[in-house]
Amino acid sequence: MKQPLPKFEKVVADHDSSFKVQELDQDTVCPNTRWHFHPEYELTYISNGVGKRQVGTHLSTFTDGELILLGAYVPHFSFSMGKPQMYQEITVQISPEFIHSQLFELPELRCIKYLIESAKFGISFGKSTKQKVEVLLRKLVKADGFTRIPLVLEILNVLAVSQESTLLNARVLNLNSNSQNIEKVSTLFQYIEKNYQKKIELSSIARELAFSETYTCRFIKQTTLKNLTQIANEFRVAKACELLVNTNSPISEICYSVGFNNLSNFNKQFKTLTQNSPRSYREEFWNRATT
Repeated sequence: MKQPLPKFEKVVADHDSSFKVQELDQDTVCPNTRWHFHPEYELTYISNGVGKRQVGTHLSTFTDGELILLGAYVPHFSFSMGKPQMYQEITVQISPEFIHSQLFELPELRCIKYLIESAKFGISFGKSTKQKVEVLLRKLVKADGFTRIPLVLEILNVLAVSQESTLLNARVLNLNSNSQNIEKVSTLFQYIEKNYQKKIELSSIARELAFSETYTCRFIKQTTLKNLTQIANEFRVAKACELLVNTNSPISEICYSVGFNNLSNFNKQFKTLTQNSPRSYREEFWNRATT
């Protein structure tokens, strides 16, 4: 069966506004985790807890909340996972008409224009930037009309001058890119999601993509800058993170349930991708969730 492309999400801006601003908690956060895209630029702030980033071809986890900026048409999943009791999320979706207005041609806003151009890769920000932006976002939630504009510009400026930003993708994957590549990458990810618990054979991937095995290797490397083993391990570790924070299952059991065939390799890959051991990752999350 042909795998679907990311779904288009229609974003309806707030009344008489260029922005849609939402404040969510553990009871109101959207449970929909489908892969989707939209023409609006999106800034998501998550105050605490762990989550999974799947943005374009990037897959990783965060452990202490998140602040992430996405450009137009960048396919992504929602970021919530293993929500603690006091989960808080603020999302700002900015209309393309505002982003592409002549306002950002002003020399004073040149750094913001560069930020906007870089958002096509997906950008994650560090702790001190999150703290600065949180204060402004809480003001934005309560603002309306003209007062929203200077707040949004101030938020974008804080992001633009941040010294702790990380580009999530090495190249652009959005719906303005080659649509066939988008479809093939979607097929690749969804095949891995269905089969991560067992050995993933290159020959099976090639059949799914309708490519030769040689071209499949080249295609994966060219579009993701990773090989098949790296992508599969990233997905398995992300699944392990979910199980570590949402279940009491022994670590050895989690290791095999997500497709690793020995505990030593699981621990090594987990540490490489999260800079933490599975045990300390779980303990750190549970300690945070109970404080």
